[in-house]
Amino acid sequence: MTKSDQFKRASAELVVIVVGVLVALWIDAGWNWLQDRQAEQTLLNDLRADFQANLEMAKDVATRRAQASEFGTRLLQGGIDAFPNDSLAIVAPTVISTWTGIPMVS
Repeated sequence: MTKSDQFKRASAELVVIVVGVLVALWIDAGWNWLQDRQAEQTLLNDLRADFQANLEMAKDVATRRAQASEFGTRLLQGGIDAFPNDSLAIVAPTVISTWTGIPMVS
């Protein structure tokens, strides 16, 4: 085998090695990209669930505050006599719970 043939063979082997390494790096980068997208999708799904839960809680708080506001308005307009005797025992804990966030047990 001549020097020229040895050089050609060594060059061909070097090209095969470089191409192999580049393909391996390309596959590794693709795999990392895929894992990143999957992690991103998981985080987005978790955020969506958190936002939905927060929206439900906000709706609940808005409803309770509207009820408390209505109760307060009726109380200011008509006084305690505007309510049946047992309604204060039912509604007052709800109003207190709405504004304090502490559940009231009756």
